[in-house]
Amino acid sequence: MERILYKDALDLPVQNLKNVALSKKSFTLSWEDPERLNSKISHYEVSLRFEPTIRWLTYKVYDYQKDYKYDWEGNDELKFGSLIVHWKVQIVGLDAPGFVTNLSVVAFGSRQVRLYWNSTDDVGSGIIAYNIERGKKNSLNKWQILKSQVVTDNWVDVKDLTPNQEYEFRVIHESTTSLGVPSNIASAKTLTDSSTAPPQNVRGFATCAESIEVFWEEPELDHENGNITGYKVYFTRKIGRKPLFLTAGGNARSIYIQGLSKFTQYSVWVVAFNEKGDSPPSPIFELYTKEKVPEGAPQSVQAQALNDTFIAVTWLPPLLSLQNGRIFGYKIYYRKHKDATEFGEEYYIKLYGDSLRDAVLHESISADQDYRLNVAAFAVLGKRMIFLC
Repeated sequence: MERILYKDALDLPVQNLKNVALSKKSFTLSWEDPERLNSKISHYEVSLRFEPTIRWLTYKVYDYQKDYKYDWEGNDELKFGSLIVHWKVQIVGLDAPGFVTNLSVVAFGSRQVRLYWNSTDDVGSGIIAYNIERGKKNSLNKWQILKSQVVTDNWVDVKDLTPNQEYEFRVIHESTTSLGVPSNIASAKTLTDSSTAPPQNVRGFATCAESIEVFWEEPELDHENGNITGYKVYFTRKIGRKPLFLTAGGNARSIYIQGLSKFTQYSVWVVAFNEKGDSPPSPIFELYTKEKVPEGAPQSVQAQALNDTFIAVTWLPPLLSLQNGRIFGYKIYYRKHKDATEFGEEYYIKLYGDSLRDAVLHESISADQDYRLNVAAFAVLGKRMIFLC
């Protein structure tokens, strides 16, 4: 048995070349491709020689075949010698330009890598360029040809990559007529960068008059650029004060914010961060804390008798910071008193409207009688009063 290498096609001959006798006059040859090719295969040439002749009979076998059956019944060659047969298999390549060796890749920053390689010693018809192919590890669409990266040197910088992404590369020689086979695969992971997209779907609601809960989702995966270390949740009053923020861990998706002002509008946004810095901020959303019983009483309450049975009452609303919600209206309570002692039935009138500032009392008002009055502001959750002698 002989095994030979076609000059510009391979770096190894075919492997596992075997013969199996089928009968006294026929046998089958089978083989496998070498582990490494430096060209695409055109076809195989199977050559046979029968002793004592010195002439080889050559047959073409194309790439989709990996075996060849020979039946010599009726062939003239058997008339001149024994049944001792020699055979060999050659692989014929397509103008092989060789292949790259020792491909390596080094990451330079978060968006760039550099590739290095050695050329084959057997360049076939001559290498005129190197074609670079790139793929993301475990990606379904494996290889992307970087047509702008056809180079003649034995190194190249590949830019505009995604941070914190593992890439695979291979290099293919190109001759004047064809491409060689791909090199070995080399991989590298770009370095981490800050996230280039904000947290998504930021939202929240008021849990009580002094706290809110904020929720969010992580940035888009392709823009995280590394492991998210944590999140900063910013909040500030609508009036534009300098924002405060709380920090949550990288796996957190919500946070409670407490100690807020009652029934106050807050602006909230979220930022993701890692060791390289902060992401862009999420869009701002606004919400109110819940309402609560007013803490402040109506101010500047005054009363004046208009005649024997009518009393005019005026007031100002509670301080805005102490209202703790929307003022729905006012109640005016009044009762007879004498010598600092109240007596008789207590009466009141209920007035709706946050803009009210005065009222007139006339029901059950008696002539020549002192009255003690108090005014209460009421909201959804309760009321607050102030007394007037």
